[in-house]
Amino acid sequence: MLWNDYTVNLMQGGLDALALQQQMILQNLSNADTPGYKAKSVSFENILANQRGAKAGSYTIRATVYEENDPMRPDENTVDADKESILLTQNYIQQMAMYNKISESFSNMRYVFNQFTK
Repeated sequence: MLWNDYTVNLMQGGLDALALQQQMILQNLSNADTPGYKAKSVSFENILANQRGAKAGSYTIRATVYEENDPMRPDENTVDADKESILLTQNYIQQMAMYNKISESFSNMRYVFNQFTK
């Protein structure tokens, strides 16, 4: 089968997690000058790896948001704007790669359907 529920759910879960990660990065950047603000990070890669062995029908991907507790500045704000900017760029590249993969999958399906409808 060219397309199955596992693939669809994995891609959707990946995009959802990347969107959450992007939201946290943008929130961190917008609070870079807020005294006492704790930067937030998202962890989801370990859950994506565990999904490979999941039973049929159990394709839930969960992202975990946690706060950075090590103060970087005297005002106890933990946002490192340079780090967040790099993470934002990485997130963008990952999202574009995921969108391209999804687009390629649909193009392949369209090709197959067109072959059978000729």
